[in-house]
Amino acid sequence: MAKFFSIFSICLFVFFCIYFKDDLKTFYDNTFFDPCSTPITYTIGRLDNNFGLSKEEFLGTIKEAEGLWEKAAGKNLFEYSKNGSMSINLIYDERQEGTDILNKIDSSYKTGKSKYNAAKDAYDQYTDDYAILIQQRESLVVNYKQRVAAYEKEVGKWNKKSSVPASVYNQLNTEKESLNNLAQQIRGIESEVNELVNAINQTGQYLNSLANKINSDAETYNEINHSFDEEFEQGVYVSSLKFKEINIYQFDNHQKFVRVLAHEMGHALGIGHLTDQEDIMYSLNIGANSAISKNDLNALKTICSKSIFDRLFNK
Repeated sequence: MAKFFSIFSICLFVFFCIYFKDDLKTFYDNTFFDPCSTPITYTIGRLDNNFGLSKEEFLGTIKEAEGLWEKAAGKNLFEYSKNGSMSINLIYDERQEGTDILNKIDSSYKTGKSKYNAAKDAYDQYTDDYAILIQQRESLVVNYKQRVAAYEKEVGKWNKKSSVPASVYNQLNTEKESLNNLAQQIRGIESEVNELVNAINQTGQYLNSLANKINSDAETYNEINHSFDEEFEQGVYVSSLKFKEINIYQFDNHQKFVRVLAHEMGHALGIGHLTDQEDIMYSLNIGANSAISKNDLNALKTICSKSIFDRLFNK
């Protein structure tokens, strides 16, 4: 009877190992993995179409992030495999949707600002031209009035006499014609002034419209932006006894995309958050550094120096 139970137990154990071999392998990989000696294999899982990225582009960006760690460490830490133990997912939700809205608002703001600056330059030129024409007109009007007064005085003087010498008559007619030409010149300047006034008013209204749109875009941008938390909820690393995965939810640009991937891959290596904002493993994605920092590398070296037992129990 005892022999029967022994054979039965062995058969049950063999069956269990065969039936649950994939789960047992996953359990072993996730519990006793050593990234410093054996690369973490990863595969691409979910890739939402709203990001507008192909699988090849996504994989290329992952490899950029992977390369940051491997270049700094001088060893192969990650490896792509269709059946990799860690799934990397790109999930589109309200975070990236908000980012896309912000990018559109930012683009609209920059376009509006460019149009405003061009219109402001035109407005300033119009006002400068207006000031010059006004000064010219005033000078001509003063000259015109003085000459008209002198002309009328001279005409009045000769009207009291019985005859006017031909030379004086011709001189008065020449002055009259010159005054008519001067009056026509003044009217031409006044027409230009009126056109400039219309242009100034229209441009001023356009500037006000642009300014309102720019201010509206800025307010909307700030309202939406303040609702975001820079905490690394742009991505998350999830690990359990049965699976490991990296989920990426949001990024502003390619550099931020690489940084958030590198950050979550750092968590996959066993590294926690660090304190310098230029560290890849800093808790906020606000740094401009696009390379693994000295602190990041030291944290990795600390992980690699620990035994599997210490890593398992966070010692």
